[in-house]
Amino acid sequence: MQEVTDILVEYIKENQNKLYRIAFSYTKEEESALDIVQESIEKALKNIHQLKTTEYVKTWFYRILINESLQYVKKNKKLIMYSIDDLEKDIYWEEDIQKDDIDIYKCVQKLNDKLKTVIILRFFEDMKIEEIAKVTNTNVNTVKSRLYKALEELKKLLGSKRRMKAVKELKKARQAYQSIKIPEQLNYIVNKAVLNNPRKRNYDFRYFKYVTTTIASAFFAFILLINTNVSFAESVSEIPIIGDIARVVTIKEYHKKDELKLINANIPAIENTGNTDLEKRINYEIMLKMTEILDEAEKRAEDYRDAVLETGGTMEDYHAIDIEVNYKVGYSSNQAVSFVITKTETLASAYTEEYFYNIDIETGKSLNLRDLLGEDYKQIVDETINKEIEERSKNPDNIYFSKSQGGFSGIEDEYQNFYINSNGKVVIVFKKYEIAPGYMGIQEFEIDRSIF
Repeated sequence: MQEVTDILVEYIKENQNKLYRIAFSYTKEEESALDIVQESIEKALKNIHQLKTTEYVKTWFYRILINESLQYVKKNKKLIMYSIDDLEKDIYWEEDIQKDDIDIYKCVQKLNDKLKTVIILRFFEDMKIEEIAKVTNTNVNTVKSRLYKALEELKKLLGSKRRMKAVKELKKARQAYQSIKIPEQLNYIVNKAVLNNPRKRNYDFRYFKYVTTTIASAFFAFILLINTNVSFAESVSEIPIIGDIARVVTIKEYHKKDELKLINANIPAIENTGNTDLEKRINYEIMLKMTEILDEAEKRAEDYRDAVLETGGTMEDYHAIDIEVNYKVGYSSNQAVSFVITKTETLASAYTEEYFYNIDIETGKSLNLRDLLGEDYKQIVDETINKEIEERSKNPDNIYFSKSQGGFSGIEDEYQNFYINSNGKVVIVFKKYEIAPGYMGIQEFEIDRSIF
């Protein structure tokens, strides 16, 4: 199932522009089209168990996308009072698009939804009749019938002045369709929808290698979308904390305080690495993670307040949630950079989460234990940790869970949480309660082998 999920995510990321244009063709409005794309992705990932084979990834997802689009139109008919004639002045087209192309595209938009769907899929998305049948959950004959009827309607709409066949005219309409500009927020929406999928969260950011936005658009989305939730201080400082290799751009003095929550955050972004692909990927990942953290903090604070009030309490019984976000840099050289973002949330007790970034400067690749320690990484790590636990346990104040209690029995794979310290050594990290009681805190184990 994980393989099917991975292939679906890869397909979505590689074809996100197409997905947006399909949704836009039904809503004629950017924000609504973005919402449809996001909801379709979340719904697909939630129901991924229904997709038994990767052969039908495209048609299966298109069916979800178009159904979401049609449902949106049905629910919002009274709100979508959009004149087709407004398309030309309200849509941002790519350069060199001809007015004639737009006029023909308008005719396609005048078709009813069923006819418009088969035209879009057949002539704009190059789908075969059989594929369209799967997407629309109909049979081949029904698709052929709708295509014939749609082409006849288009001939009438094109008018007597046009002597060419409707099929040939649709080539021009396709040019208009493909020239609809893609909003900068699309990449953010797609990646956030993937991030919200519980099946993917354990894999952190391995799937963000597909992010293709520029640093400028990533930061645009970051500032735009985060500011809808919290207020940033206007000052931004550049702190050179990674030597001559890279710098961390810190958006500092980020605070939000009200009766529900207190948030303080120092949020990093890397630059000056000499590798722009690296920078845009990592900075975009940070933006997404920070957005998720802050959105979830807002939601938990509201849920906690509601729970207090619904059980007979008052706001005097409510204690604000305290969120602290910070980061630490472990290692930097002309080969790699390693840093960790920490988020600590305090209510009755404190809970800390860490997000690890271990990056090859030259290639931009996220490094794992196999990359750094070789094929014997598991044996090396397991032996080191077992010996260290045995040594630490000599202190009666140190207690580690036994294997039968769910304690350490070996790392699962090369993606075990770790960072590289200033001595160029791997440090394996276990969350609080993962292998020891809570009072022991986060547990770290240095692997005594220099890697740089």
